[in-house]
Amino acid sequence: MAWGKNWQTYQRSEFGEGWSDETDAPGGRNGCDTRDDVLRRDLRDLREDARNPCAVLSGTLRDPYTGRELPYHYRRASQIQTDHVVALGAAWRAGAWAWTPDRRLTYANDLDVLLAADKETNYAKSSWTPDKWKPPRKEYWCEYGRRWTGIKAKYALTVTAPEKRALQELLATCG
Repeated sequence: MAWGKNWQTYQRSEFGEGWSDETDAPGGRNGCDTRDDVLRRDLRDLREDARNPCAVLSGTLRDPYTGRELPYHYRRASQIQTDHVVALGAAWRAGAWAWTPDRRLTYANDLDVLLAADKETNYAKSSWTPDKWKPPRKEYWCEYGRRWTGIKAKYALTVTAPEKRALQELLATCG
């Protein structure tokens, strides 16, 4: 695979500026910020703003990557980030460089691609593919492999040979 120039030209801004509700992706055009959509889906003990049901005031995340319990409080520093399971850089290298700007914006805001996760673990994951990074919590390997494979298929993104072997290892943990 010749990433060369394509990888060197990747910039986060190629996927749009920030979170957008203006896409036809799952969760799009519902009047809520994409990040709030992810928090509402992934947190438990959820408390929403009575005046603005889009705004999440508090909740708790059981981080799928580590199993850690992470509290969330609106407008306070948080250990929770919104992760692109197949990171934008990985998607770029796998074919997103050839997409239209609208398709990249849709991908970046697709709830099927996003997951609330521990900030430190998300930083460690970066834009690595499964041959370079796997969730530290092995109980999540099956689901991670399924999500990764589903995202790659949904968006017709390429898979390298080392990535395929790593995905097979992840999926072999499914019971």
